[in-house]
Amino acid sequence: MYIEVSTLCYGILMILAVVTLVYLILCLSKLNSLLKQISVFWNENSGKISDAAKSMPVIANNAVEVSENLKTTSDVIIEATSTAIDTKEDISNYLETIKDILKIVRSVWLK
Repeated sequence: MYIEVSTLCYGILMILAVVTLVYLILCLSKLNSLLKQISVFWNENSGKISDAAKSMPVIANNAVEVSENLKTTSDVIIEATSTAIDTKEDISNYLETIKDILKIVRSVWLK
């Protein structure tokens, strides 16, 4: 009782075909359940999704306005900071001048 090589190859091919067919059926079953879940999700949330899509231009415009307001605010803050630094330097110069005057007055009175 011998088994021919061709019969053995056909047998192996049949086993592989059955395994592949079972795997394909399992994959299709999972894909079908996934599509059902997507369908249920879409049916439950289609109104919300439509509302969100309709409000996107308004949200984009608001984001543009906010960024412009932030730019304007940052420009004002930079200008105020620059003014504060200039004022600090001016006050420092005035204090140095007053200090020098007081030194001169003190030196005159102490002599």
